[in-house]
Amino acid sequence: MNELLVISLIFIQILMGYIFSRFLLKEQSFLDVLPISFGIGVGISSYILFLFSILKVPWSPFLLLLFSIVLFILYRDYLSEIHLGKIKFFHFNLIQKILIALNVLTVGYTFIQVLLRPLYAWDGWAIWLLKSKVFYYDRFLNPEIFHQVKDSYPYILSLNSTFYYLFLGRPDDKAVLIGYFAFYLMSGLAIYTILKKRIGFTKALIASFLFYSLQNVIRHGGRFEAGYSDLALGFYIFIAFLVFKESIMEQSSKLFFVLGVVLGITSLVKQEGLLAVSLIISLVLYSVMRHRVKLSNTLYIFWGFIPLIFWIFYKWHYSISYSLYENFNIQMSRFDDIVFEFLKELLNIQNWNLLWIVFLISLPILFMIRKIRFEMYLVFTIIIGYAIVFLGSPHDPVVHIPNTINRLFLHIVLLCIYLLFIAFHEISQKNSQ
Repeated sequence: MNELLVISLIFIQILMGYIFSRFLLKEQSFLDVLPISFGIGVGISSYILFLFSILKVPWSPFLLLLFSIVLFILYRDYLSEIHLGKIKFFHFNLIQKILIALNVLTVGYTFIQVLLRPLYAWDGWAIWLLKSKVFYYDRFLNPEIFHQVKDSYPYILSLNSTFYYLFLGRPDDKAVLIGYFAFYLMSGLAIYTILKKRIGFTKALIASFLFYSLQNVIRHGGRFEAGYSDLALGFYIFIAFLVFKESIMEQSSKLFFVLGVVLGITSLVKQEGLLAVSLIISLVLYSVMRHRVKLSNTLYIFWGFIPLIFWIFYKWHYSISYSLYENFNIQMSRFDDIVFEFLKELLNIQNWNLLWIVFLISLPILFMIRKIRFEMYLVFTIIIGYAIVFLGSPHDPVVHIPNTINRLFLHIVLLCIYLLFIAFHEISQKNSQ
């Protein structure tokens, strides 16, 4: 019963997010903007709890539901535009039917894994869901928990779980893992919807199955690592980049506002998200300097960072300034160890199948494709950024990297799958001409 309630709450979050993501619709169906709607909806529900906490408004399920109903009434005209699109299963060929079945079976398997076992992930116990429980029992964003666990991680995922707890009437770590599974589901759907428009239905199905079937992704989506935040961060980085590309092409102030909203949420999922957000902002500024987009349109982005500003002020006010890297000191002698540990994970077939091996072999082709230069910049700058962190970390990289690298690669896995499929599509198009 609790699991069904969490699924219902996720649907409410999707409708909340749709009010903003509808600006991306044009001729697309609701299914095409479903991932972005979900991502924004999770952010909105967390923002509401944070705002209520600051204003000392009680966190009651009735009040939250009333707020949602008022929001839906105000924007009922937007919700009435929803159309799912036509799905004609019998018009698919045999290969497409097989690919659909493989996607459904893999997602179904991962969902069953969520239902079979309780929370196992250490970060779930010690950080994200621990704070969720404290927030639930205190009924406000109590700063003391940050001092108790000595971290200053942002609040989006913790408050998202608290949002579910409030309607469940008690903490239920097993049911709330469905929220983490939703990021797995929506990530695969995001890669499918964007590639369907650009390279075709069949290739998009292959790409989504490639993502869904990665063992590391399955574990974080529903098995032993469900409860970590890294799959969610990778999802937000990917949809933020998709909205960025759409904004540059359309040059719409509304789309830049949506981009700002997504970037603001991404910055509050996990601290590593700030690097990706900064890089996407640098791409926006580059586009302005190259006169591809008007500066006046891009200014709408900064509306999305108002919650981040409030969070920074909140941390300053309550002296929440904990960091694992306070004694940061770059040591170039670590460089060889860092490269070795990175390569060891890239060649880890058990975690990633052949994905990273194919990616490494394809690098000469990827650097040749002009259409994906922004994506390449984002991926490699993120990798370099993480390598610099390991160079200056107070922890021995030989111990630190193996404990974290499989999660860090989740931040870029969607972008890399997207890169590979776009690149190979471009090569095949040129060869057919």
